[in-house]
Amino acid sequence: MTIDHKNPPLWSTQQQQALAALKLTLWRSKGSDEQSAIASESTTKTVNCYKAGPWLFVSAKPLAVDLPVWLRDLTRACSGTAERPAEVSPSAVAEWQQELVLQLAESLPSAADKKALWRHIAHREQ
Repeated sequence: MTIDHKNPPLWSTQQQQALAALKLTLWRSKGSDEQSAIASESTTKTVNCYKAGPWLFVSAKPLAVDLPVWLRDLTRACSGTAERPAEVSPSAVAEWQQELVLQLAESLPSAADKKALWRHIAHREQ
């Protein structure tokens, strides 16, 4: 990590590590990277992200108020609870452990897709 003396960090190193451990976005003061940050934010806004335990669900559309049965089952399997997945910032995709990111299909997944998904989840839990 390099230090930008023109724009000193808002957080100490220990605070930055704590924010990273909580998977919270590290905010920086506006500076020369402002345009790239705005551009990157606009591209990440095209997805909706939801946290279920250690897993991140990514969807092109927001989740319905009443989750389909298969998605409730998936949430329960991933988080260990029946609670609805919590929405998180789209920027979380870049920071999340990629093996724990699930891309949700817009339509009901086929039986083969469901089988592959369950195998992936079971493999990660071992």
